[in-house]
Amino acid sequence: INAEYMGEESDRMMRNCEFQIDFCKETLDPGLHKYREQLKELALKREAYFQDVEHYQGIGDRRTSEFLPAEAALGAAGVVLESPLLEMQEDAVGQRTRVLHQRQQFLARDQHELLDKEAEDLNYLTSTTKRAREKGIASLVHGL
Repeated sequence: INAEYMGEESDRMMRNCEFQIDFCKETLDPGLHKYREQLKELALKREAYFQDVEHYQGIGDRRTSEFLPAEAALGAAGVVLESPLLEMQEDAVGQRTRVLHQRQQFLARDQHELLDKEAEDLNYLTSTTKRAREKGIASLVHGL
């Protein structure tokens, strides 16, 4: 599950970089090479990350298959054993839930701040434009 999230995050960053590349092409920005290099680095990091995930997944699968017979034998002997897999899963879900909650709080706060700032800017621009129109002086209007 975490690997999927990291993959999505990596894809989002790569799309963002691709957008920057397209924007640089349109505006003839000399920083185009920087974004191309960044895109290459992101692709390499993404590939390395998924190779690591696959490697560790293989290790986890092997250890799980080694543990299952012991777990079955202990269960047959009447020993109540809580599976470490379930504990790990519960911990991972709890961690992601906490992270999601924190992220929602930060995003909500940032979103409100951005929207408030944009509203203030639009009010200022509207009033400045209105004054400039009334006085007929275009130099009162600041550049966007």
